[in-house]
Amino acid sequence: MPIVICDFDNEDTQQNISNTITVLLDNGYIPIINENDTVATDEIKFGDNDKLAALTASLLQVDLCVIATNTYGI
Repeated sequence: MPIVICDFDNEDTQQNISNTITVLLDNGYIPIINENDTVATDEIKFGDNDKLAALTASLLQVDLCVIATNTYGI
């Protein structure tokens, strides 16, 4: 299993994520959270954007998490 640097279980990391997204939203930006698979290394790879979106949505206790895909049947 890869080592994940951005540990969602770490309270400091949770606060940093929350603060960053709050500042972006307060300034009129819509944050798009995406693992860049082409440059990710094993140490910082989540495995898929759906998992990253779910972790972030849960952390921020959002009302709606939209996952866009071009996968048939989803």
